Amino acid sequence: MANIVLSDVTKTFGKFTAVDKVSAEIKDGEFVTLLGPSGCGKTTLLNLISGFLMPDGGRIAIDDKDVSAVLPEKRDTAMCFQSYALFPHLSVYENLAFGLKQLKWDRTRIAKRIDELSAQLDLTANLKKLPNQLSGGQQQRVALGRALAIRPGVILFDEPLSNLDAKLRESVRFEIRKIQTEAKLTAIYVTHDQTEALSMSDRIFVMNAGHVEQSGSPLDIYNAPATRFVADFIGAANILEGEVTAQIDSQTWTFKTEVGDLQVVSQIEPAAKNHYLCWRPEDAIVSADEVPKAENALVGSVSETAFQGAFTDIFVSVNGLPQRLQSQGAFIPSSNDINFGIPAEKIRILEARK
Repeated sequence: MANIVLSDVTKTFGKFTAVDKVSAEIKDGEFVTLLGPSGCGKTTLLNLISGFLMPDGGRIAIDDKDVSAVLPEKRDTAMCFQSYALFPHLSVYENLAFGLKQLKWDRTRIAKRIDELSAQLDLTANLKKLPNQLSGGQQQRVALGRALAIRPGVILFDEPLSNLDAKLRESVRFEIRKIQTEAKLTAIYVTHDQTEALSMSDRIFVMNAGHVEQSGSPLDIYNAPATRFVADFIGAANILEGEVTAQIDSQTWTFKTEVGDLQVVSQIEPAAKNHYLCWRPEDAIVSADEVPKAENALVGSVSETAFQGAFTDIFVSVNGLPQRLQSQGAFIPSSNDINFGIPAEKIRILEARK
């Protein structure tokens, strides 16, 4: 295992700043995901940690050793690439053994390590095959095994599941997490897929425009987004502009919004009069029995519904503003208008409006 400390790490390409003074600490054995849209700097930051790029400023330390200018092969890291990067002319066994041969392990020691790995990754029956004779999931396991073979302190993943179909992607991501946990590896995982990030991570670093917008556990990131960007990028969110018009008690405020006055219960006191607010579609109460008793009761005009299996998305307009609700199971509107409520404690206060 290994811990990683980033201190004001910066990388520019000409006039473009890809990574902008990022500081963070990743603990021994932790699984951290760098999450964000294309161009946010997540892959650049991963390449800086791996040594494939050198920073223009700041410091990268692995186990208290400054590796900012150290070549990739001299760092205690291994990379799993998006394209697998397997040697097509080498067998599975030879692919797995490649890094060990570079370290000049003897044949007996290599064979023992490959036996362990192939059993762990369910590849024993495929050791003599070439990569093009394997399925996508099997190729991914070979790429993972090759990285694990040298027992690195840090394993780095660059969107490793993007080439797999949805069902296989789900099974392989749990496999990766299981292996990482069992091997007690420090892992950094790059993705733009929020489902991967939420299901696999100990912590998520949400990146935007070269900096970390917010970091925290999946629950913290989802349930307590700090900014509009995080709320909108992680899951679905209805985002409103709100103005504080009254304080009811130490944790309850009334906000004037485009959909009407809303009561908000929050342990975080508004830092200004004007803020952005958000609420999740699944937080809406649409049951006919419960809406009359709900806080923040509203009426929306239904524009569309979309059955998703376990729930139905309901798209409505409230005072001309599009909003999204969710109802458990199948939902068939009885009329064009729908009554719904938003519990006051489910509305999050985001950053102040400028």
